[in-house]
Amino acid sequence: MITQGQSLQMNPNSTLSIYGTSNVHDWSEHCESPSGIVEINEVNGEITAISSLHFNTKAESIKSGKSTMDEYTYEALKSKSHPNIEFEATDISVNKTTAGYKVLANGTMSIAGQSREEQISTNCTYHNKSLKCEGKKSIDMTLYGIEPPSIMFGAMTVGKDVEVHFETSFN
Repeated sequence: MITQGQSLQMNPNSTLSIYGTSNVHDWSEHCESPSGIVEINEVNGEITAISSLHFNTKAESIKSGKSTMDEYTYEALKSKSHPNIEFEATDISVNKTTAGYKVLANGTMSIAGQSREEQISTNCTYHNKSLKCEGKKSIDMTLYGIEPPSIMFGAMTVGKDVEVHFETSFN
């Protein structure tokens, strides 16, 4: 059986976490409401192609558990004027592996009002119309015009690189 253009929505239990460093300690934040949609083609329960992928999250859904840190994050991300962080794939390759699928998505990442071409690599499994993907992506915040926060007159400075870890499922 061939299924073409099947749209799957990101499951609300998907996770997206951001890890970074500072001159004082490492830190992490977690996204409370990532959303996305993927369109797949399949033959007999096997993915043959992923024709589109879109991811979106509200900048102010990123939480550290510390309100002061959250405010510095929102200011750095320019969340008042650019409330969304998005990725729109323009070219997606799918390769079957022994454990599932290796997916490479090239596309446009938009953060803090700046857009850049990025590539995201993920390992996925597909079973019973459910796609599960996990991976991580390093991002240099300065390439998006984001000034890494400096707190207490420079006593604490945040590193410019973050690593985004994600575990998503689409149904």
